[in-house]
Amino acid sequence: MRRADNRTGAVGRVFTVLRTLGMVAIVTGVVGCAALEETFEPVGEAEPRTAPAAPEPAEAYSYNRVLQLLQEGEEMDAHALVLDRLDEAPDDERALDLREQIEEPPEEVLGADYFIHEVETGESLAMLADRYLGEPDRFYILARYNDIDVPRRLAVGAELRIPDWYADAPREGDPEAEAEREAERAMKRAEVALEAGDKRAAKAAFQDVLTVDPEHEEARREVERLREELALDLHREAVLLYRNEELDPAIELWDEALELDPDFDRARDYRGRAEELRSRLEDVD
Repeated sequence: MRRADNRTGAVGRVFTVLRTLGMVAIVTGVVGCAALEETFEPVGEAEPRTAPAAPEPAEAYSYNRVLQLLQEGEEMDAHALVLDRLDEAPDDERALDLREQIEEPPEEVLGADYFIHEVETGESLAMLADRYLGEPDRFYILARYNDIDVPRRLAVGAELRIPDWYADAPREGDPEAEAEREAERAMKRAEVALEAGDKRAAKAAFQDVLTVDPEHEEARREVERLREELALDLHREAVLLYRNEELDPAIELWDEALELDPDFDRARDYRGRAEELRSRLEDVD
């Protein structure tokens, strides 16, 4: 009996140990889960990724834009545009001239000897470059020659160095030289107008060239070309008005087109149709 009691007590002790171990395991599991919950918090919805902004396209080269940047003293931006242009068109004479004005030492280009000009009211570096260097767009090399960072800010009364070897260049009082310079200025205005897409202003500037130089072949060709293009533009605009039965303004445009090109038969024919339609409509009213 004692041996049986001993077995029973041993078995009870085993069950007691197992129960204790089971409780420990349960507690450990609960604590572990809590720790996991603290460590691995549920992740919410990820914020959508935004694509990186596309870089802005590089500014396209424009001769007038470079001149504007140089007037404002934005040499680095102007220089970059000029170099881009020369990569595409290495023989572009105007771009080559701009690069020289930006890159070359001004004393080497204009010379070390100079005389002094005192700036008067209304004068600009472009005006003085035109007068003394023969070209208004050479203002930037003149600005660098005088250590001027922003050419458009030219103070009245400032004393400018003017290259001495330009001092004897033709000035006012030489009618032939003045006429030549006026023709060059008008050609420049025409080029600027063409680049801006203003055909009327370009035609007027080319006509100014012919006023001072009737034998200027390029100006004559351009006047003829622009005369025909302007007449065609007016005709196309008038046709649109005609189709919308806006007859009076259409007829006015055809009158302008025929004044530019009296031999423009299509414009004359359409104008006749518009006159006839206007008369019929007036009779109906």
